[in-house]
Amino acid sequence: MAKKEMYVFRRPRPTSQYALRPEATASIVRAFVQHRPTTPWKVWWVGQIISLRTSQAGRYRQHHQLDVEVLGTDDPAVDVEVISLAWEFLPGDWS
Repeated sequence: MAKKEMYVFRRPRPTSQYALRPEATASIVRAFVQHRPTTPWKVWWVGQIISLRTSQAGRYRQHHQLDVEVLGTDDPAVDVEVISLAWEFLPGDWS
């Protein structure tokens, strides 16, 4: 079994445990399973990510990430839609 790579903090009083978000995909899939929205379910998310892994050169353990997910379809046109959406977020002239 793989070890979860996240920061977990325990507080003695009140007895509680906190974890810093290691990625967005798990939270999105959990929401999909719990709430069962109509499909295809298109969702985007942006937020702070904190990784326990040792950072590579030029990378940080704490950063912001944009995540786009579409669940409930295998239509290849959705892949094009997601790539096109991400392309709009990229800065600069890529032509």
